[in-house]
Amino acid sequence: MRDVVYLAGTADNDPHHSELDRSCGGELQGSDRLSRSVSYMNYMRMRHPTNLRQSLVLVPGADHDSKHVLANSCSLPVLFSDSHEFPCASNP
Repeated sequence: MRDVVYLAGTADNDPHHSELDRSCGGELQGSDRLSRSVSYMNYMRMRHPTNLRQSLVLVPGADHDSKHVLANSCSLPVLFSDSHEFPCASNP
């Protein structure tokens, strides 16, 4: 079984982003991508209270631009380390 880490930027919180799903189902998930990411992880933790090998790491200051998320100094240890310690990223 593999560990899965989701990355979400703390500035990916624009409820009016042009590409954001505004359908009824999308809005039920949350008003923006950051809220939806946190809601999804909370759901997964509730559904799998033990042995969940998935986590969400919030990347400070990153918006919905992959170069801001992936090239962030907080994301690099997540992508290129076997450690599960990510010192500057928060885990909601």
